[in-house]
Amino acid sequence: MGIKYSKIALYLALCSSVYAQSFSVDAQSLEEAIQGIATQAKMPYIADGKLLKGKKAPVLSHVETLQEALRKVLEGSGLEAVIENETIMIKPKVLRVSTQTNGKDAVVLKPISISSTPQSTVATTVIDSTYIQSAPTANHTITDLLRGKSYIQFDQSSLSSATGGEITPPKVSIFGSKHYENNFMLNGVSNNNELNPGGSELGTSDMSGQPSGEAQSFFIDTSLVETVIVHTENVSSEYGDFLGGVVDAKLKDASKDAWHGSLSARYTEDSWARFHLTEDEREEAETTTTAKLQPEFKKKDYSLSLHGPLSEHLGLMVNYAKKESEIPLLTNYVVSDGNGGWTRDKVSQYRESENFLVRLNTQDYDYFKASLTAIYAPYTQSKFIPNFKDSDYDIKGGGYTLIYSMENDLGFGKWKNTLSYQMNEVSRDSSNNTNYGWRNSYAGANLDWKNSTTSTTSSEGGFDDYEQKSKPTHGRVF
Repeated sequence: MGIKYSKIALYLALCSSVYAQSFSVDAQSLEEAIQGIATQAKMPYIADGKLLKGKKAPVLSHVETLQEALRKVLEGSGLEAVIENETIMIKPKVLRVSTQTNGKDAVVLKPISISSTPQSTVATTVIDSTYIQSAPTANHTITDLLRGKSYIQFDQSSLSSATGGEITPPKVSIFGSKHYENNFMLNGVSNNNELNPGGSELGTSDMSGQPSGEAQSFFIDTSLVETVIVHTENVSSEYGDFLGGVVDAKLKDASKDAWHGSLSARYTEDSWARFHLTEDEREEAETTTTAKLQPEFKKKDYSLSLHGPLSEHLGLMVNYAKKESEIPLLTNYVVSDGNGGWTRDKVSQYRESENFLVRLNTQDYDYFKASLTAIYAPYTQSKFIPNFKDSDYDIKGGGYTLIYSMENDLGFGKWKNTLSYQMNEVSRDSSNNTNYGWRNSYAGANLDWKNSTTSTTSSEGGFDDYEQKSKPTHGRVF
């Protein structure tokens, strides 16, 4: 029996060594090393940025366990790692001395400091590529990835069955802030929209006044994103322009081993869903004229990606993603049914969002990284005025951006700079810039529509175009 148990133990040991996860770390800062290990382990981490600042990490190669990798990378830093609730927590190391107390080593606790200035730890959440690829998101947007975080609240229309045809990113509040009081960033560059971000895009208030924008200038598809880092407390001074939190999305780099490509498509429609409505809600759904209630919709989602090495030290990524939807709604005005009666017309609203990306990035340099990214990300809502015939208009958003990033490790310090130029808009383009009200009660008027079955007026047309564009230039050196 002893021999059999020895064979089983040997077999289990061999299996463990074959399937054990290993961790490797290049020469880099301690903060980047911790982030890399957390990404490899598929775990979030929490650390005080002040404790990690200015510290370097040793080079590690194929360390077999997470605990051992964390121990080695923190060796000599005065820090230790504790894993609690599937989260890596970095904190000052508790020192032990050889003084015997009742046969045990005494523990030297961290000194307690009293200060009139409140101190708190940095709260950072890292969402890695594994989670991004598998997350069950409705529209593949960056804010969709923030679900499940206790400090983030989504707006009531988010994931509502009443607005299944919408494709815009859901609005989020971080620690009670308004949805446009967060700092959305893309590779360290602002993605905040400052063109009327506080309005609502579901109603028809934008048909004549200032069109409503979103909190983000560009609706970036998650197929382009490698990681998302969320900062919520005691945030570093390198960030600003927020009251709630910072959401920084890092774009993917091109693969350096070979050329890779991917193609994906998704489709859904109202007949694939089941609506649970009261009698009053069902009646309202059957007669709705605004996008606040969408009993019918069709939604499509496509993405195409190609990336790989152009040379030993240069990679290229090309990506295209598109989302589109159709939302049929009834009009308030009525049209002739050809039999002497009147019926409401049915007209469709449309949504379309596209991402075109071309990105060059350096590869396999030990102390130097650089990238150049061009993105064109337009967005269009095609709508109509329920009371007016031939009143179609488009709300156009998004735009383009060019981002250059560089990071150089000089030995005695690190030099980083980011430069960007962008153009984004929130504008209205009307198919008819003049509206008319016709009296249909006169003999010979011969109009085949009117505002209601009892109305003596027939309205048609729309309102003026409205253009608002922003062309900010951003630069950061640190």
